[in-house]
Amino acid sequence: MTRSVCDAVRQVQGCRDVRRARGLSQLVSSMHEPAAGRVHSEGISAASGERLLMKILTDFEQCSSEWWAIHRGLPTASSFDRIITPVKGEASAGQVKYMDELIADMICHKWSQEPEYTSIAMQNGIACEPSARAWYAFENDVEVREVGFCLSDCGRYGCSPDGLVGEVGGIEIKCPDLKTHIGYLREGRLPNEYKCQVHGSLEVTGYAWWDFISYSPAVEIPHL
Repeated sequence: MTRSVCDAVRQVQGCRDVRRARGLSQLVSSMHEPAAGRVHSEGISAASGERLLMKILTDFEQCSSEWWAIHRGLPTASSFDRIITPVKGEASAGQVKYMDELIADMICHKWSQEPEYTSIAMQNGIACEPSARAWYAFENDVEVREVGFCLSDCGRYGCSPDGLVGEVGGIEIKCPDLKTHIGYLREGRLPNEYKCQVHGSLEVTGYAWWDFISYSPAVEIPHL
């Protein structure tokens, strides 16, 4: 899946020098294991056998004006499902429209910064993210580092991780409504709708693993 994401991004961006990472997904099946939803990647360049290099930008916050400036016109992991389908790894029907939006980003600096509708559920999810990050750090006894943006080694695509763990892993946090959270718990695997985003973050960073976290503040409801 990681290789398929990289190939699709190359098609959209016209990047010929992207070094691809060979991917392997492995999910922890226990619902009560904090690492359930972990996806692994070898993070190795097929060409040289060396670890992929990428830039971690930390001197600004996500969604700041500086973040928009570096983000503008770049395919990013959160939108990789608009390039490639998560199940079959085929070209997405929204690929051409996404290209048009990226071109518009380059022409008009304010294009992507136009206000978007956010539902109450989305606002609650954003508000819960710090608690989810703190829960993960405590449960796993790790330090989670917040960064502004991760830029690929070729500089032509990137991701905005919810946190990095050391120099080997990262996390993707979702705080859905309770019924969606229960569905994630019941299935106990990385949801299809976030496969491209998680594998894309692995491709951008070259890191060894990425944890998907579904978090609910509801009392006595386990997290994934």
